Amino acid sequence: LDQLGRSLAASDTDGGYVSGEEQLRERYGNFYGEITGYDGRPSATQLQRHEQLQAELGRARGRADELFGEPLRSLNKALEAADQPTLVPLLREAWDTDQAGGGGSRATVVGNARQRLQAGHWLANGLSQALRR
Repeated sequence: LDQLGRSLAASDTDGGYVSGEEQLRERYGNFYGEITGYDGRPSATQLQRHEQLQAELGRARGRADELFGEPLRSLNKALEAADQPTLVPLLREAWDTDQAGGGGSRATVVGNARQRLQAGHWLANGLSQALRR
């Protein structure tokens, strides 16, 4: 999960600062800025870059689905057997509720990785809409 999370968004350093690396979220954000910051139509290169980012996001979704499938079920069985709370992916509705209530999120490690993946999805959707202009 940590590896997936680090591939989706720049990680924090020990001091709490973002490391400066550029991962999928940052590449999408930079690309979105390029597209929306120019009044003209996207160039062929930008459209190609969009396709590349979409493919990368799709691969990340596939990795997440693999992790949230059988490995998570197996881990939760072991946690239940040890009388420990299980890990539940944080869905968008629960995240919205947490945010509306203020304060920190109750997100588990699984939820944090899912949040990062969903953030890429929402950014990709916004980018797709901007490219249709």
